Amino acid sequence: MNAELRPTVSVVIPCYNAAATLGLQLEALAAQINPPEFEIIVVDNRSTDDTALVARRWVEALPVLRVVNASELAGASYARNVGAAASNGQFLMFCDADDVVGRHWVQHGHRDFSTADCWTGSAVPISTSEFVCGLPTLWERIGDVEEPENFDFEGNDHDLPILCGGCFGITRELYLEIGGFDQSFGSAGEDNELAWRLRRAGYPLPISRSTKIAYRIDDRLPVLLSKTRAAAIGMVRLSRRYDAKTQYTRLPWIVRNAVGATVAFARGSLRGAAGAALRAAARQRWAASAGAASGLWQFRRSTPAPQLGLGFAEGREQQKAAT
Repeated sequence: MNAELRPTVSVVIPCYNAAATLGLQLEALAAQINPPEFEIIVVDNRSTDDTALVARRWVEALPVLRVVNASELAGASYARNVGAAASNGQFLMFCDADDVVGRHWVQHGHRDFSTADCWTGSAVPISTSEFVCGLPTLWERIGDVEEPENFDFEGNDHDLPILCGGCFGITRELYLEIGGFDQSFGSAGEDNELAWRLRRAGYPLPISRSTKIAYRIDDRLPVLLSKTRAAAIGMVRLSRRYDAKTQYTRLPWIVRNAVGATVAFARGSLRGAAGAALRAAARQRWAASAGAASGLWQFRRSTPAPQLGLGFAEGREQQKAAT
């Protein structure tokens, strides 16, 4: 690629069977306000639907869009690594195919790089059923405004640092140097694992309150319970790998949380919406305790070995082919 034509920002979107949602995300990226030069890398990770076809339909509106193939392994970690290595921009920004970025997202994220080599953005949860309201309403819901003087950062000093895998930025040089995502985590806890390695390497990973996305959530209770349990298992796994003491590794917390959930469920015997909400919250607390207990048992001796950088070689080959 001609250096004069090289984009400043590369937006990487890992996709698996995303035909139903990707179009809205690409529509949001096509509507960006005052962005720097940027490209979009749609990474097709073993999709069996029309994900690639949907992406290619947007090439006329988004001539900076490329579809790259990531079929050797399954998982968002591998797909993001392929996309990052196939990119050309100095700065990488990651989003997901089922969310919607703000209309100032690229502009704000690019400005965030003037303060930090890596940062994590803000995700506003919105029910899947409400995504039919259209982009202007979604942008209003997340409070997406230009705010040229308000690029606030917040500390990320949790026991385990937080990274929003669907809304974060990192310089391409640092991403490749740190090893990218860890494929041993696949698509569960992989974002916070990267955050931990960044912190250990001396990068605090501040939270940007201006770079926002509408985060699609499936609020059906069985789905929420499954995700809560998986998240707790991931937290235990991460804590064990890096010998971090967190609430998820403490049996007293697990027991107290389960007991508290039981009490809350009993109080939720009230009829109506209030009772239903209490019972649902109690079930989520049970799911968190069950996940933490399961994680402690699974990883009582060791955790799987790291698998860093998987996908870099494939991505570089596709970058060369595109230049």
